Amino acid sequence: MCFVDLFLCDGDVAGMCPMEKSATGPVVFRQYEIAFAARRTFWKYNILSRPGSGPLDNLSIAPAPNGNPASNAAAGPLFLGPFEERLPNGVLAQQFLSTRPIPLADRAEVRLSLSGRRKERMTRDAVLVDCLPVAAKDQLALLTDTDLARLGDTDGAGDGLCSEMFVYV
Repeated sequence: MCFVDLFLCDGDVAGMCPMEKSATGPVVFRQYEIAFAARRTFWKYNILSRPGSGPLDNLSIAPAPNGNPASNAAAGPLFLGPFEERLPNGVLAQQFLSTRPIPLADRAEVRLSLSGRRKERMTRDAVLVDCLPVAAKDQLALLTDTDLARLGDTDGAGDGLCSEMFVYV
C-alpha cells in the first residue's frame, strides 16, 4: 500500500498536476492510473516427507500437465534442485530454487506440480502434489550465500529476495 499526494494547480507548474478550468464548470475532472509492476522473487520450495511415510526420491517440479502453459518461459528448467538441505529445526528437506524471479500474484501464471516417488513404497514416479502453493506476497526472506552460488551469482549482485514455502508430502 502507498500514499500519493497530488498537488493541483491552474496552469503548468513543474511538479504539479495541471487542473484546467472550463467554461461550463469550475473544474475539468481528470482520472489518473498509476500501475506498478508485480514484485518478483525467487521461489524456494522445501519438500518434506511426512513423519512415518518414508523418504522421497527422484523429485522434480514442472508445469502441471493440466495447468496453464508457462507464458514467455525461457528455455531451460524452471527450478534447480533438488538439493538436500538441513532446516534450522534439524529436519532434512529436499529444496528447489527457481532459476529466475517469479512475479508474486494471487494466482500463479503457471500451475506447478511435484513428481517423484516414495523410495520404499513406490516403484514408479508419479505426481505427488498436483498443484504446488503460490508464494505469499507478505512473506519475504533473503537468499542465502548457498542459494546465490547455486544461481551463479557469486558476487552477491542479485536483489536476494526469495519466497520460501514448505510442502509436506
